[in-house]
Amino acid sequence: MGIADKLDTIVGCFLIGIIPTGSQDPYALRRQAAGIVSTLLAHGLELKLSDLFKLSLDVYAAAGLGKREAFEVSRDLSEFFALRVKNVLTEQQIRYDVTDAVLGAGCDDVRRTVLRAQALQAAAGGDDRETFRPAAEAFGRVANLAAKGGDSRQVDASLFADPAEGALYEAWMNAHGKILTATAEARLSEALSALSALSGPIAAFFEAVMVMADDEAIRRNRLALLGLIADDVRGFADFAKLAG
Repeated sequence: MGIADKLDTIVGCFLIGIIPTGSQDPYALRRQAAGIVSTLLAHGLELKLSDLFKLSLDVYAAAGLGKREAFEVSRDLSEFFALRVKNVLTEQQIRYDVTDAVLGAGCDDVRRTVLRAQALQAAAGGDDRETFRPAAEAFGRVANLAAKGGDSRQVDASLFADPAEGALYEAWMNAHGKILTATAEARLSEALSALSALSGPIAAFFEAVMVMADDEAIRRNRLALLGLIADDVRGFADFAKLAG
């Protein structure tokens, strides 16, 4: 009930354009949003912020209330709550770059966002950080190249021109299921380990082939393969934001 009451107040204010700016927060919306985040974490609630926003917005829409478009309000609410989650990560002494990297993948599920941050900080700053650095760099490169391939994720194994392509595709198929399962079960350290296992095959792939091949079909196929990997990478963090 506490979450519903606080969210009702926040959403209602955002709908009529009352959004905290600078030191101005007459309705203590920041404090109420922080309370929602704290409650979600304290009770391990697996509720998505976007779902909560939609529920509240739907109630207002049914009543014919609100001066702003729902999609605009939802966007502003997401940004507003992201700052509250960022404060939580700062309080937990999560590195600024790790925080930025994790929030770059979104914070719709607050609990899993915190767990992703903790897992990434342990990997990026622990005893295995030298081993992890090449993986982070590889993920950044994958994401950058995949962006050139559009939305296609159709991979045709018959178009593989080098064994490294098939090896990477097989490695991804093996890792993908582990990543999804571990993430769904909130075992984010295991999800990151499964993702990091792709580092070697990715390096071998880049060493063996030129992604932007002259042959259009081969080029698109390689970009689609990288797109599959990039989707898993982006779901965990924006690794390009990690400090060297």
